[in-house]
Amino acid sequence: MGADIIGWRDCPLQTSLGEDGFFHKHKLVCYRRAAEAIAPKVGDDLEVSVSISNRPARTYTYAQIVAEIGDFEAGIPECADCPLSEGRPIGCYRYITFPVPTIIEESLAEFAIRELARSDSPLAKLLAIYGNDERRLEIAVGFREGRSKGVRPHLAERERPIMLRDPAELLAMLNRAPETRKVVLHVPTWDSADLLVAILNPIQERRELELLVPVWEAWTSSDAGKRAAEHERWFEWDSCRRLVVAVHEHLRINPAAAVLIDA
Repeated sequence: MGADIIGWRDCPLQTSLGEDGFFHKHKLVCYRRAAEAIAPKVGDDLEVSVSISNRPARTYTYAQIVAEIGDFEAGIPECADCPLSEGRPIGCYRYITFPVPTIIEESLAEFAIRELARSDSPLAKLLAIYGNDERRLEIAVGFREGRSKGVRPHLAERERPIMLRDPAELLAMLNRAPETRKVVLHVPTWDSADLLVAILNPIQERRELELLVPVWEAWTSSDAGKRAAEHERWFEWDSCRRLVVAVHEHLRINPAAAVLIDA
């Protein structure tokens, strides 16, 4: 379980399959690999239940999965020169495994608390956009409640999300300066569940990428980011960072470029 991430640029393969079809093929590849890892001698009649993009689960046999994948993993000739693929067939695809490791969530929250001290920081502006999107606020409920090993879906290891603004600090501000009441009461009290959704929101286009790139770069180069880089799954997050940067660069010549995420 995790987040499927695609750098979209309307290449011939992406255009022929469409967004849903492209995600579908990648999901089938992941399920095939998982089946092979669990049962090294996979039989063609092995049945796998596949759920894609929150649609009703569909049961495939292993043989059906292999047939439907076809030669998709080989990519197309354009993959070699694709600015998003890093020279790999279908290299525009990345993946972040859930649950989010505690050290990575805590690292991101530590970085965010410092950044949110400045109202004009890229992260503050990104969260302002996020806060006006009811759909994203609803998605954050999953990251807020889907925690600990006894909960499914298990989206984050840490037992509780981290508050990015301390309510006690806001109350102290009110006590020191009652005239700031209207301002203080409208300061969002984000937590790390909101932060994860803002970073991994389903569609990232020009407006958000302009803010996401400096956020990713500042986080990964910070002391907090360097500590998170010690985790064994950090390579997935760094790969996502590289894709976000590459799509942002590609926007200069291709206005259709975007980062699409199916979590």
